[in-house]
Amino acid sequence: MNSEVIQEVVTYQGVQFRATKSLPTSHALTNALEANYEDFLKKKSIIPAEVEVWIPNIPYIRMDWVVEGLFCMHETIFKSGCTVPFSPLACDVMKSLKLVPFQLLPAVWRMIRSIDSVCTKHNLEIKLEDLQNHSEIRHHGVGRFHFRVRSGKANLIDGLDTGEDKGWSSRYLFVKRSSVPGAEFLDYPLIKQSNLSSFYFSC
Repeated sequence: MNSEVIQEVVTYQGVQFRATKSLPTSHALTNALEANYEDFLKKKSIIPAEVEVWIPNIPYIRMDWVVEGLFCMHETIFKSGCTVPFSPLACDVMKSLKLVPFQLLPAVWRMIRSIDSVCTKHNLEIKLEDLQNHSEIRHHGVGRFHFRVRSGKANLIDGLDTGEDKGWSSRYLFVKRSSVPGAEFLDYPLIKQSNLSSFYFSC
């Protein structure tokens, strides 16, 4: 049995990435996102040219590693149609829950994007309070969270679980917080797990 432990601190392109816990090397995960993905995002104006991005491609740095001044995003956030800077609704959700982007499952980001699109198209306004009345937040594994419709409520958006998210946690990048307008609040300590069976939004 391999008892070797993954390094707890790795320097990559001049930045120190720190593990949130010790893991055996058998848990090493190589980022499947290609290094040129940053160019794609900027050419498509999904993120502004001035946003600073790191796409680590060594087999130790994982999504939940802590990096001073950076936050992590998984690829499905962009595939859902969300952009950087974040929409007001996305910011309100993360501020309320004190979570960073990668901790919200892909379906949550598709819901946020769908709501933003409907509101823009039909000149509507759906606020955080509306989501609080409609949904509750549940933890999904360790450090991941999703929304569940409250009892007696209808789905706001159908088709959020597309079945196309296999391997989503192996495709990610880190973003420099100070290079994203309005992202100064994304400096929360990671919530790894919770005993909450019914965790409601904090007001």
